[in-house]
Amino acid sequence: TGGNAFTLTAGPGGGVSFDDQNASGITGAAIGIQATVDPGGAALSITTTGDVSGGAAGISASTQGTGVLNISSSGTVTSPGGLGIYALNQGTGAVSVDTSNASGTGNVISYGDAIEVISVGGSGVTVIADSVLAVAGDGILARSVAGTAGVDVTVTGTITGGDEGIQAVNQ
Repeated sequence: TGGNAFTLTAGPGGGVSFDDQNASGITGAAIGIQATVDPGGAALSITTTGDVSGGAAGISASTQGTGVLNISSSGTVTSPGGLGIYALNQGTGAVSVDTSNASGTGNVISYGDAIEVISVGGSGVTVIADSVLAVAGDGILARSVAGTAGVDVTVTGTITGGDEGIQAVNQ
């Protein structure tokens, strides 16, 4: 009643791997899936084949670890009040979000940014998306700050943003 459907956390030396191949529907009042890797941790990976939704975010993942941050969703990810998919990398690995295998139309739908990926000091940002709708925010916001690699956005469908369709920044 007001919490997350799943909250996954790893401390130093640990990683997080969430793999749902059963097309499960996941709904959280706040966040559908929230995953965090603390400093000194390893990789963070989320794979879903079903629909995921949350009031503030469908999927939210952040890492300060040394491994990659990877989110792959082939179901619909929604958030009526926030971000569809949010990925924050403050570690040293690369970050990747892939929603290209989703079926149907509007596989990431949100009020704010549909897909927001930020990497601070990491080794690059990759976003692969099919159909994205952001009512008030950006369809895709992909940003790499002080990283060792750039930003790569691949789109195979329609991207709609209330602000911008795609905003890709490499600082």
